[in-house]
Amino acid sequence: MAQASARGCLLGPAPPLAPMVQIEEVDAKGPAREEAEEAGPLEKAEAFRKAGNELLNKGDYADACQRYDEGLLALVSTKCVDEKRTAELRLALHLNAALAHLRRSNLASAADHASGALAVDPKSVKALYRRSLARMQLAEHRGSGSELALARADLEEALRLEPGNADVRSHLQRLRATARTEQKEANKNQRESFKGIFNSGKPLYEDAPEKDPPPVIHNDSSSEKHEVLLSAQNVCFYYDRGEQVLQGLNLDLRAGFCVGLFGNNAAGKTTLARLLSEKLSPTSGSILHRGKTICRDSGSSSNLAVSALAATGVAVAAVLVAAVLGDQGLPRQLEPWQWAVLAGCFVAVLVVCKLTLDWRAARAKRRHTVLHVTSESNDKEDIQGRRTIESVIGEMLPRSFSSQQRRDKVVAMLKAGGFQMYNQSTGEPEGTPADYVRDGLQYGSLSGGQRHLMYVLRCFAANPRVLVCDELLGGLDAWRQPRVLHMLRRLKKEAGTAVLYIGTELHQLRLACDSIGFLHKGGVCELGPAEEILDFPKHPAVKDYIQQYRGLPGGHVIGGKLAENYTVVEDDKDLAGPWLPW
Repeated sequence: MAQASARGCLLGPAPPLAPMVQIEEVDAKGPAREEAEEAGPLEKAEAFRKAGNELLNKGDYADACQRYDEGLLALVSTKCVDEKRTAELRLALHLNAALAHLRRSNLASAADHASGALAVDPKSVKALYRRSLARMQLAEHRGSGSELALARADLEEALRLEPGNADVRSHLQRLRATARTEQKEANKNQRESFKGIFNSGKPLYEDAPEKDPPPVIHNDSSSEKHEVLLSAQNVCFYYDRGEQVLQGLNLDLRAGFCVGLFGNNAAGKTTLARLLSEKLSPTSGSILHRGKTICRDSGSSSNLAVSALAATGVAVAAVLVAAVLGDQGLPRQLEPWQWAVLAGCFVAVLVVCKLTLDWRAARAKRRHTVLHVTSESNDKEDIQGRRTIESVIGEMLPRSFSSQQRRDKVVAMLKAGGFQMYNQSTGEPEGTPADYVRDGLQYGSLSGGQRHLMYVLRCFAANPRVLVCDELLGGLDAWRQPRVLHMLRRLKKEAGTAVLYIGTELHQLRLACDSIGFLHKGGVCELGPAEEILDFPKHPAVKDYIQQYRGLPGGHVIGGKLAENYTVVEDDKDLAGPWLPW
């Protein structure tokens, strides 16, 4: 295997900045599925392999994984006479599936498929290399030394089979250096433990608990001129199982300012997002909107008030009926029409009270709107498939818009986001956003990536005061990612939106954020300007994370291809157009 191919086995060539081909769904109407159903098992597997490769090159990794799995299933479900060809196809499908899962960060599945490839060809350097990459990242997430040892064994075997592979050698040297450092540290600790064994009355293994370094908060004067819209003050949170997720966390989100937050898996990033958007309540501490605590049950209080008013109205109405129509009871001191006028006045009072409560609740909601946008949200799954894309986005726009204004704004947002449909047979672009809106394109006919883009545009159309983005770009291809980041930046600057950008990709954080923080052991251990944190981290946990990230393929220069694509579309006329939701 050539060095160039080894270097591309994880990230592959960067996708071009031309309009990308529509992801081909394997369904009853797809040519890949029709070809596969009419062919034998080998032809089926080959058709699925080709379809998966096309999707992989376009960046649709989820659908690519599905095609590879269907190809493997075709080989397993039927006995094939051509064993050599079957083995070749099985090897190719496992290798490509491992690569697709790596790009999706499905590390366990990537390792499993690489193992499947090695079961076919134990001398496959590609399979060994891809399994080692998956195991190295699994070791980071799980904190398991055994995964790291297995990754090192894979790299050593790959280097033995192909001594000239520079990428394998580089990763192996890095693992060996890490192992030597850990061994030196262990030896040092052992010497310290036994140093005073004969001249101290203390037990041998009674060491003082190691103290964590104090948080590092950099001075960022640029944020002080922005008004604080949302803040977390000394927030602690426990799940039912008693495990503490957040401990004494403090964070301010300011108008027209973007704060990035990154950290290891299970650090509490998504939990914090749910707390800020009032989907969860803190165990202790408070979430403040403009310095005021907003109770989650405020809507319930309004409903109780309305219910009380309604009950009072029913009771008074019953008394009036009894007084007017009954033979006994209250004396008839007023004429019937006077009682009717009195009852009408009371009903009018009830209506005014109800409208007042609704108006106050709506005003409070507008004033304290916090929108949580995530690639794993069920909100986009709840959107009915028969709804048009115009209604999906347009319903979030201001009610003062006329029908034509609403349609024009939806078209402008689709253009800015780079939304495009493609011909399923030729892969050529087909139609324009104006055509899709005019023809009533339905949400249910879109692919997974297109639905996520539609969901993001819908959230932008709501024009929230605070936007909590949790893996915002998940599911978007390399052409749409920089466009969405530009839209987010413009929304922040021109609408004064406060943004919290949560993610693990440092490329995105460098481009999107004004300042960034690292979430570690329940709190923010370092916070400051984005460039300073990424280039000159101070806290040991942040240093380790950034060093490991730079060691990944494509991570040496933080920004990478995403920064190049971001610069290319910077002067795009659709991004500069009138798509802002007002």
